[in-house]
Amino acid sequence: MDYIKSGEIVLEKEIQSLLKLKSSLDNSFIQSCKLIKQTSGKTIFVDLGKSGHIAEKCDTFVFGFIHKNTIL
Repeated sequence: MDYIKSGEIVLEKEIQSLLKLKSSLDNSFIQSCKLIKQTSGKTIFVDLGKSGHIAEKCDTFVFGFIHKNTIL
């Protein structure tokens, strides 16, 4: 098994998925960010499996970017 080639294939698939996701950002993304930023109390992202991993990334983005910028 060629581990380097396998790694390159996986990374290329991920890159293509991210490019597709990037091109799909629109006003709904902006609206979502604004709603989360305006929320008082706690914002919780919950799910299981792969979507749970996505929820964890959303949590990192929101609290690492949106709220960090609010504090600044």
